[in-house]
Amino acid sequence: MENHLWAVGGGAIGGTILQSADGGEHWNIQMVGDVPMSVWTNDGQSMWAVGQCGLIFKSTDGENWNKQVSGTLEDLYSIQGASDRRLLWVVGADGRILKSADGEHWIKQANGNGSRSGCRL
Repeated sequence: MENHLWAVGGGAIGGTILQSADGGEHWNIQMVGDVPMSVWTNDGQSMWAVGQCGLIFKSTDGENWNKQVSGTLEDLYSIQGASDRRLLWVVGADGRILKSADGEHWIKQANGNGSRSGCRL
């Protein structure tokens, strides 16, 4: 998985996850319908994408993406995980922070000051 890359984007026709198995020479387009804003993987075996309206997708092969329940309808901007993939964090609109200890279930976290942080990981 060393040469595998993923990228996300969106437009008028919906969201796209791009995947390359050759270091970016060629890209496979995967439409997901919703608009992802960030993708994260540590090892290429498990990966997550987050985006508009509380979107969280998970994939175990980089080709098939399954929606997860985030518990929010706010846009999610970025996802980042610990190197052991046991803890994942998502940040989004209005200071929304989500945490997962298993990559499946998401818990809302306090952002510390109740402000609209607009932060990205």
